[in-house]
Amino acid sequence: MMYKYEIIFYWRDEDLAFVAEVPELFGCMARCDAREAALRHVNRSRLTPRARSAIQYPNPRASV
Repeated sequence: MMYKYEIIFYWRDEDLAFVAEVPELFGCMARCDAREAALRHVNRSRLTPRARSAIQYPNPRASV
C-alpha cells in the first residue's frame, strides 16, 4: 500500500534552492534548483529499498 504524505516546499535564499520536506518522515527532504526536481528527489528517497527496509513508515495524519 502506498501512503500519501504532505510535502512542504519553500525557497532557501542561503542555498538559492527549492527545498521539499516530508514532515512526517524524519529526515526526508531534498534541496534542488527546480521545484519539480526537489519533488522527484524527495519521492525517490522515500521509495528506495534501503529506506523501506530501515524505516517503518507511519500512517499519514490525514488523507491528501
